[in-house]
Parts: sequence; structure tokens; C-alpha cells
Amino acid sequence: MEAEWFSGIKAVTSTATTVVSGLNDWIAFLQWFQPDKTLENGQLQEELWKLETTMPMMQEMIDKAEWSSHKDPVAKLLEELKGVFYDSEDTLDDLNYYVLKSKIEKGALPTDFTKSTVCCGFGKVKELQRRAEHLMTQLNFMVSHNERHFVKSFRPETSSLPNEPKIFGRQKELMEIIQLLGVPVSIHSGGKRKNSKSATDALSTQEAFIDDARNEGVGVLAITGIGGVGKTTLTQQIYHHPLVEAHFDQQLWICVSDDFDVKRLTKELVQSSGVKALSDNLNSLQSILATAVKSKRFLLVLDDIWDDVLTENGQEWENFCAPLTRGLPGSIILVTTRSVKVAKKVCTVGTFPLEGLQADAFWEFFRSCAFNCKGCENNADLETIARKIVPKLKGSPLAAKTLGRLLRVNHDIEHWRNVLDSELWELKQEKEEILPALRLSYIYLPFRLKRCFSLCAMYPKDHVFQMEVAVHIWCAQGFVEPQGQIPLSDIARSYFQELIDRSLFQEAAGAPDTYVIHDLIHDMLQLVSANESSS
Repeated sequence: MEAEWFSGIKAVTSTATTVVSGLNDWIAFLQWFQPDKTLENGQLQEELWKLETTMPMMQEMIDKAEWSSHKDPVAKLLEELKGVFYDSEDTLDDLNYYVLKSKIEKGALPTDFTKSTVCCGFGKVKELQRRAEHLMTQLNFMVSHNERHFVKSFRPETSSLPNEPKIFGRQKELMEIIQLLGVPVSIHSGGKRKNSKSATDALSTQEAFIDDARNEGVGVLAITGIGGVGKTTLTQQIYHHPLVEAHFDQQLWICVSDDFDVKRLTKELVQSSGVKALSDNLNSLQSILATAVKSKRFLLVLDDIWDDVLTENGQEWENFCAPLTRGLPGSIILVTTRSVKVAKKVCTVGTFPLEGLQADAFWEFFRSCAFNCKGCENNADLETIARKIVPKLKGSPLAAKTLGRLLRVNHDIEHWRNVLDSELWELKQEKEEILPALRLSYIYLPFRLKRCFSLCAMYPKDHVFQMEVAVHIWCAQGFVEPQGQIPLSDIARSYFQELIDRSLFQEAAGAPDTYVIHDLIHDMLQLVSANESSS
């Protein structure tokens, strides 16, 4: 009976984490639950009211403390406060369920199970309140110097940038790589990059061997570079370039990430080639794939491969490539990777090192992200601050896009200065690391968005998200804050759209209304929000 009540009513009360049920409901419930304990009931009402009113204060303190979460003492207390907050939500949710249950079961006496559960909940309320007050006092003392950073988060403008219809400062690289793929390119289509000796040398060296590599079978070309430098975006532009589409009989794209599983990848290739995979047996799948590519000149993109491609002394890679040798000469595999070691091991055509955007192109891209709003295009003060931020982004398009979107949601000079002066820029990091920029984009999220977005860290890298699925999960978890009579699902959709507008969700290639999280943002999420996910 209890289970039936729970499943029927829990859905109604799943978002009851704001204010429980109102004083009158609690008075009636306590009189029903223990009618002979008037004095004790009054004390319980006071404790419940105190915990309810403390919840918003805990949210605000969590937001403030995020600014100093890179410091170990603050991080430890912040983790504890988040735990108290989530425990308080669960406790009030459970008690609220029994309030509603008592209203529906008019006159029915509470069962032993109800008595036990409610007494346990009441017993936790006072302890949760005590811990919350203690932790907030400690954190307030430790983070008070960061008060100036804590400004209201503004919702981004709904007119977001197009999904990269053009690429900034990459036209030369694009045409060079297209040439390396063996695609005939007019002399007017592009030339060599200036100030990029390594890439130019790579191109000239590779051109000497490219014909031989193609004649020997399937060639392998790698684009290398740090995370966030734009390898995938550039490869997408290459993949859809009219010259490339006209040159190859078949084009295939597989996102590998950190799981080089030969059977999985082969099955995905079979399905991508338009053939139905009727078996999970690797030999059968490879036979089907060999038939699918036979007598065709194909381009296969393997996006984001890692060191696990080299397991068993490279045998896994050789097994994967075996059926692809049935393609026509001129077929080629284009891989993207952060690892130069991987690139050298798998490539036959060579490697193409992709560097950060050149200064002028990077400024134009960052400016298009940060100043794409009314009232800030010609603001000299904002431009001065922006030019000081640019060197901190290490030429990374991902950093420019995520931080640019953060800046453009608020045109206030103080907001921009706070971003420029953040202590996070001083964190110890590798020369080309962009984690501080990504972490700032997370810290500036409102609490409601942090909770929803941090849940996404539980999914594997390159997971494809659908808005409606995320909406249902966020609503079921009680993460959506009620706003009058607006349906919770509509509010949750607005949350998802905000995350898109901030470039934290990006459109997935090949499927409409699907989204992915960049793997560097996923890494950042796991780093800064592991506590929320585990809670």
C-alpha cells in the first residue's frame, strides 16, 4: 500500500523543494500525526520553518563559495554544505509527501511505517539546520573577500550566434588539408599559411610521399593539436566541403573518444555505410564492411582518438583497418588527436599540426562572440578589457566561444572586470591549458543551471543529448524551480536553451535536435561538480 501511494503521489511533490506546504498544512499534519503533543508540535513547526528559509541562503552561499573552490579548505567546506543542502531537499520532500498523503487519507490513522519514516525525518531537521548554519558561517568568513565577484547571473540573449557557418582564420589550413587528402585543388583555392613553419614543412614533406601512400592502399592523415584548438570544427568543414564531397564516392564519420573498441567501431561503420548489421560477430561485421567499401574511394574520419588505439602493440589498429583495405586507391582515413605519439604510429601520409588562431583572426572571433549584442559594439571600455582577456585564452576557439558568451550576457563594466581579475587565471596550469576560461563559464551559471548541467557529467564523453529527455530527468530530480503557473517542462526547456546559448551544449553533427558537450567541458564538469553528481 505504501509503495502504491509513493508512486502515485511522488510525481506531484517531486518539485516541493522550495517551501514545503505552508504553515496551516503543517499544523494540520502534526495534529493528525501526534495529537497529544501540542508543545512538541510547536517546536517542530519552528524547526521546519527555519530549515525552509535557510535553503535559499544555502544556495546563495554555494554560489559565492564556487569562486574560491580551487582552494582546498573552501572546497572541503563547500562539499559538506552541498551535502547538507541535498539532504535537506530530500528530507523536506519526504515529509511533504506525507503531508499530502494525510490530506488525501482524511481520518485514516498513520501506519507504523509512516510513523517511523516521519519521526526519522523530524529527527534530521534540527541537525541539518545546525550543520547548515555552522558551515555557512565558516564559508562566509573564508570567501568574504570575493564578494565583489558575486554578481547576478543574467540570461543570455535568445538570438545566439549561428552554429559556425564560417570558420575564422582557418581557410589556408582547410585548403592545405584538402590537398593532402588527394583532392584536386585549384591554385586559386588557397595557399600556404604565413607564420606557421611547422605546418608548412609538414605539408611540403608530405606532398613528396602522398602519391606513394595512396598507391599502396588506404592512407592515414592526422590532424594534431591541443584540446579546444578547433580540430573537430575544421574537420567538419573539410568533410562537408563541395570539393571533398565531389571527390569521394563514400564518406563516413565516427567519433572514437577514449574507447577504441574494434567491434563497436566496425559496427558503427557498417551502419553508417547504409548496411544493416545483422550480427555482432566481429568477423561477420568486417566482412560486411569490406563489401560496403569495395570498389569505392572513401573518406573515413575518426574523430578524437587516444592512446588506447595502440594497445597490444598496435594490433587493435591493424585489426580495425583490415577490411578498409578493400577500398579503391585514393581512399583515406583522416584522424584527429591530441597525441603526437598516436599520430606518428598510425599515419602513412603524415601529420598536420593545428595551432591556435593567429592574433588578428582570434580577436575577430572573440569579438564576434563577446560583442554580438546591442549597446556594446562601440564601447571602448569593454573593448579594452576584452583585449586584456584575449591573451589568457591561448588562441583556443573553444575558450573564446564559451567565455565570449559569458561576457555578452551582461554589458556591465564591473562584470567584465571581474572576469578579467579572477583568481582562476592564476591557477597552476600547462602553457596551453584553457581550464580557467571554461571554469569561469561554469561558475557564472545560476545555481539552477549548475545543478542541471553538472548532472550531465555522469554521462560518458560524446554522449548525444536530447532536450526532451534532459527535461524529463531534470523535472523528475526536482531540479526545476517553479515559476507561477508555467509548466515545469517549459521551464526546464528554457534551462536547456540557456545552456545552448552559453555554448555549453553544442549541436551534434548529423542528427537534428541533438546536442553534445565538448570533451574539455566534460573534463571541467567532472572536476568541479563531482560532488553534485555523486549526490
